[in-house]
Amino acid sequence: MSEAPPDVEQLTATGAEAHYRRLEALYRSAPVNRQFESEIEIAGPGQARIRFKVEESSYHAAGAAHGTLYFKMLDDVAFYAANSLISDRFLLTTAFNLHFTRPMRAGACNVPKPESTRSWRARARARSCATACASSSPVSPTSARARC
Repeated sequence: MSEAPPDVEQLTATGAEAHYRRLEALYRSAPVNRQFESEIEIAGPGQARIRFKVEESSYHAAGAAHGTLYFKMLDDVAFYAANSLISDRFLLTTAFNLHFTRPMRAGACNVPKPESTRSWRARARARSCATACASSSPVSPTSARARC
């Protein structure tokens, strides 16, 4: 993925909007994202969404998406949602747990905005979920839920 030039909205954004656009540009500039076709959108404080496509090239030997894909997308959406809440420091993931109950197969996916929570700490943990457009059956019953 090559980084596209900034659009007019990016050039005229101020305050929080400018912060969100800078975070989105940071995501697009990460070399690892060239391996996974994906787009990020930060819509507001604590709200990030990543759209990506599960390709058979990311499958493990049993014919479903490898755990690296789950982890990467959920970690990224949590990271960017948490970092959208602050601008005076940079937050990093120190721990992340996933509980798989069903595999993800090829198709378009969304990692939606984290659920709204009252506390900053809970939002920083970015309770997120991933949704594959092909189906709506749950993959994980925990805070990092996914559907495929």
